[in-house]
Amino acid sequence: MSKFTNHYQVLGVGESSSLQEIKTAYKRLVLKTHPDRYKKSKDNEKLPSFVSVQLAYEILRSKKRRALFNQQLEQTKKEIEEEKENENDLYKLLDRQAPVMGSVDIDEMDWDGYKKVFHYPCPCGGRFEVSQEDLEEGIPIAICDCCSLAIYVIYDIEEDDDDDDEDEVEN
Repeated sequence: MSKFTNHYQVLGVGESSSLQEIKTAYKRLVLKTHPDRYKKSKDNEKLPSFVSVQLAYEILRSKKRRALFNQQLEQTKKEIEEEKENENDLYKLLDRQAPVMGSVDIDEMDWDGYKKVFHYPCPCGGRFEVSQEDLEEGIPIAICDCCSLAIYVIYDIEEDDDDDDEDEVEN
């Protein structure tokens, strides 16, 4: 999910705030964050940037833009809630089915091209396995094929660097 800016939080107002309350909060923050007036201090480090204050006000002062933003905000809240539920479901599943004995970096695992899984030896003599598909779906758990143990797989999803390679050739 891309980073979502809650313009209500930027201005320090509630979602049900009136236009007058939004305007008052905006004016207060503009006086504190405007480049011509801004004084660097520890109190000001927590303030939003002038640009983010300006953008928040421009969106929230218009009925049409505010309505569209509220729709986006509700959708984002739903997505966050779904992610939390999915994460909780995963932990409940693990607690029920496979005790997690630790974690392993994916670089320490071997690739089985036939089964199309990453694997790592289990103390029982079996092996922990996790597919690339599971990792891409956000399920970083390798379960032993012989016993009930599981491990967390530590990995970073890498983007294609084809564009970078082309730039290096051209230079």
